Amino acid sequence: RRVLFRSAKDARPGEIRYSPNAPQLSHIRVAPAAAYPEPLIEPLNGRVAYDENYTARVATPINGRVLKINAQPGDTVASGQPLLVIDAPEYSAALADVAKSSAEARQKQSAYERAKSLHEGEVLARKDFESAQNDLALAQAEQRRARERLANLNQGGAADGGKFALRSPLRGVVSERKVNPGSEVRAD
Repeated sequence: RRVLFRSAKDARPGEIRYSPNAPQLSHIRVAPAAAYPEPLIEPLNGRVAYDENYTARVATPINGRVLKINAQPGDTVASGQPLLVIDAPEYSAALADVAKSSAEARQKQSAYERAKSLHEGEVLARKDFESAQNDLALAQAEQRRARERLANLNQGGAADGGKFALRSPLRGVVSERKVNPGSEVRAD
């Protein structure tokens, strides 16, 4: 907070103002900061507090092993930029589920269209047509489930080779890192 020596009635949020003869000012000392060579022997008292309105704590939504770190503390990152790459078997399984469900949905769509044309030509029984229709609906539901699971994990795209890329949710500067290459990471 800033301390200003004007009238309190002009104060804005986040400011404390005192009149020039206020008794509280006797407890405030102003001195220039002295420069010392690093490292200091004496510890410095202080606490860094981030404004949570402009800060994002990034955690992995999936278990795996860190393969590569793309951003270090102090680096400026763009929104959506990969911060690290994780080898995640669950992510690979989600990719395979999407491919499998898409192929099955295409196959069931073809079977449905064939059954529909045969049913309209009175060559196929109604129960077989309805069975093909139900099979298609089930395949499409499975495809939606697999895509939604992948989208939940994905956050905007895979890294090279189908590995999971943990991406920055906003533009900013990396302030700290709590992972190293080879580290096991968990969603919890």
